[in-house]
Amino acid sequence: YLHLLDEQAGFKKRRRIDPLLEALIVEKAIDCSYQKAGREILPKHPEGAVSPEVVKRLVHNLKKEEAGEEGLLDKGKEPIRKKCCQYLFIEADEDHVPWQRKREKNINQIGERKKRKKKRLLAKLVYVHEGKETLNSGRVQLKNPHYFAGLYEDTEDLFYEVLDYLEEHYDLDKVNCIFLGGDGASWIKKGLEILPKSLFVLDRFHLVKRLQGALHHNAFLEKKLWKALKEDSWEKVQAILLNALSDNRDVQERKRLEDLLIYLKNNWEGILNSKRYKELELAVSAEGHVSHVLSARLSHRPMGWGKKGADHMSYLRALKFNRCSVRNFYLRTHQQELPAFTLSLESIQKEKEKGKKGIQEVYDNIPVMKGPVDTLRLTIKALTQEMSWVPVI
Repeated sequence: YLHLLDEQAGFKKRRRIDPLLEALIVEKAIDCSYQKAGREILPKHPEGAVSPEVVKRLVHNLKKEEAGEEGLLDKGKEPIRKKCCQYLFIEADEDHVPWQRKREKNINQIGERKKRKKKRLLAKLVYVHEGKETLNSGRVQLKNPHYFAGLYEDTEDLFYEVLDYLEEHYDLDKVNCIFLGGDGASWIKKGLEILPKSLFVLDRFHLVKRLQGALHHNAFLEKKLWKALKEDSWEKVQAILLNALSDNRDVQERKRLEDLLIYLKNNWEGILNSKRYKELELAVSAEGHVSHVLSARLSHRPMGWGKKGADHMSYLRALKFNRCSVRNFYLRTHQQELPAFTLSLESIQKEKEKGKKGIQEVYDNIPVMKGPVDTLRLTIKALTQEMSWVPVI
């Protein structure tokens, strides 16, 4: 069948959900599972529930855009005024998302199951802010944060997107330094090659975690190492760890000490930078932001994700924390191309003539109209004359 009204409204074949309802479903899926989002979208009409597969398809078909929150609002507004800041702060971390993959045929299922448990997708989170401020309640919050999230297999794409945002919103010529904070991962340090005037700052949380993980059994050695770190002496730090390696014969413990030595060596400049700018309070809060922005939906609960689903959901979570309307964003990126509907005066006149002919045919086939003149005949004749202008399509 061909439904002319659906075709004129831009609805494709087998489409049963209105774009506005699709936008509401996607908005709901940001905070709950696909099944719950589909079930609760119309709570007063349970018969109109949407299947989890449909919700998944809507998320997977999402059209991503490299745009800030202003780009997701109505067009035609005044251009963005660039801010002048002395320092800018960028923090980065990742969330390890369970990877759900299809099983291959003719494989050792037990061995494959163990391998799959170790496989994780790396959902990256980077956010820009202008420093920290203390509220009246005593709570500390970031000034004007803006989030970027996704899998980003090519890290350069992520940091070039961050750079585009900085150039659009800030006068970088007046920025003295951009501090890039993180746990020392190679993908985070990649930003130093792209972002101008950038310095790396090691996250103290991960520094403490590494030290305690390697030296939890040796409180005396840990105390000596912390003292050397406070003195900013790499020679003392290196000597302490090398002596500990020479005195230790346990294979696993030696491995932990070697990893700690390499970690401190690779991130020594980041440790020093955090002390050189004490007045700026360069405490990195990326771990907590990853928990709120990404992990709350992607990894806190037992669930598995594909690459596209994890990437698009990370993007949607970033939109939410950027205070963007996901509903408006979805409707704007999924606009229907409606065909132009015009009606000429000639067409209208032709349809009127067709209507008159149709009325006349009906009029001629009514037996009472061929009989003597009476009240019924006069009434029907008056009605047909009144309706003769109606076009019959």
